[in-house]
Amino acid sequence: MNIITLKWAATLTLIAGATTAALNVYPLYIVLNTFGGILWTIAGIIMKDKPLIATNSCLTLIYGLGALYAIYI
Repeated sequence: MNIITLKWAATLTLIAGATTAALNVYPLYIVLNTFGGILWTIAGIIMKDKPLIATNSCLTLIYGLGALYAIYI
């Protein structure tokens, strides 16, 4: 997978996640946003873009913790 394809896949995943969040499709929006954040973090690592890595790794962590909270509490 080349970087352009990865970036578009991440973007479309986050758009789908934002759409499902707006429509309150729980827990699908958590899964989509977490996966989109992971994809963008990978893209940031490949491009060596530190702000992109920081933003998306933090968002992925937040959504991941939210998923764990929803599952276990």
